[in-house]
Amino acid sequence: LHTPPMHPGYRNNCRQARALLTMQGREFLDWGDSVAVEQEEFPPMLSQVACAHYRSTDEVAAWLARHDERIQCVVTECLPHSRRVAFGQAQSPALTDYPDDRDVMAWLAGLG
Repeated sequence: LHTPPMHPGYRNNCRQARALLTMQGREFLDWGDSVAVEQEEFPPMLSQVACAHYRSTDEVAAWLARHDERIQCVVTECLPHSRRVAFGQAQSPALTDYPDDRDVMAWLAGLG
């Protein structure tokens, strides 16, 4: 498997994340190009992926509702959400898939 070279800034972000987590004594999984940390809050660094355990889909739905202002899309097949996308489609938005449920062109037109 060939992976493209990492951008130097992102590579530095990965190194910094590993160093900080190690110095804090926190457990993490090193995936090479990112690190996974068990936590419910949003990760502070671009190269961190937050992972959490939930007992039910209701707990997940409650978490999504609490953090709705910070979420652009939800990749799922088992939860209803206004910005839900299917697996494999998050990086291929349609013209009507607006970030934050906002029609960007209409928003821009309203600025003037």
